[in-house]
Amino acid sequence: MVFLIVFFLLFLALIGAPLFTVFGAASILLFLSLPEGSWASVAIDVFGSKFAESPSLMMIPLFTFAGFLLAEAGTPGRLVRVSRAWLGWLPGSLALVSLGLSAFFTTFTGGSGVTIVAVGGLLFPALLSQKYPERFSLGLITTGGSLGILFPPSVPLIMYGLVASVAGAGLVLHKVLVAGLVPGFIVVVALAIYGGTIGNKLRVPRSGFDAREAFSTLWEAKWEVAIPVVLIGGLILGLFRIHEASAFTAVYVLFIEVFVYRDIGIRRDLPRIVIESTTMVGAILAILATAIGFTGWMVQAQIPDLLVEWMSSVIL
Repeated sequence: MVFLIVFFLLFLALIGAPLFTVFGAASILLFLSLPEGSWASVAIDVFGSKFAESPSLMMIPLFTFAGFLLAEAGTPGRLVRVSRAWLGWLPGSLALVSLGLSAFFTTFTGGSGVTIVAVGGLLFPALLSQKYPERFSLGLITTGGSLGILFPPSVPLIMYGLVASVAGAGLVLHKVLVAGLVPGFIVVVALAIYGGTIGNKLRVPRSGFDAREAFSTLWEAKWEVAIPVVLIGGLILGLFRIHEASAFTAVYVLFIEVFVYRDIGIRRDLPRIVIESTTMVGAILAILATAIGFTGWMVQAQIPDLLVEWMSSVIL
């Protein structure tokens, strides 16, 4: 029975069925294969206190909305100017700028596609103009689009923490977010060294450091540069908890982009951004809810225990 279910799910995946339908079908069919399983078994964990009633769930739409606001505003251009003014003297400076900005945007949006559109549209022509190879430039931007998932308050990290907590793994959400910092920095540093090596090999021209220009661009983007500083500082000092930080970030970004920089029009742009970010969140929550149900079946069927028992029998 389980073999037929697995074959059916592989067939759904191969024909290109949406991910949430694969997870949902897996959850329902596998629960029904259990002696004590029923149609309602899938919904028990999804609508329980660990997921549907969890205050951490609100972080996903709030951080995603803040990320979409930043991507639609003039933030990418301002941060590019800041990065080039401060890092332009380094070998492969533009490659470093691409990595840093991509990590920053993916941290808030959780979607590399949004990052590639917001940042790549500015940096890809600039990389080509400095004689970087086209394949290298495309690879750098698309790879950079996934860097931010390891840095708090990353939406994928939040999703992982929620699923793991429902599965009874004993994980604490804020510790999960902090745990991504070290591997995140390692990946960024490794890619930065590689980008700098390529830039040095191609003898890409560098710009000298101009203190006046550097501080001028930093002052122009001060409200946006302060976002991670205020966010992480507030969490460390205990001024707000992680789900409260998401609300603060959304309100703060909305205020500076609408009333300070005035890049976002309340009537012209805001309704469209709300719809686009909500659509993204809807897709995330559909996948997350069905994944919770699938995780519930794995716990009920004692799959982790069976895997450990099997591995212990074959690994001496």
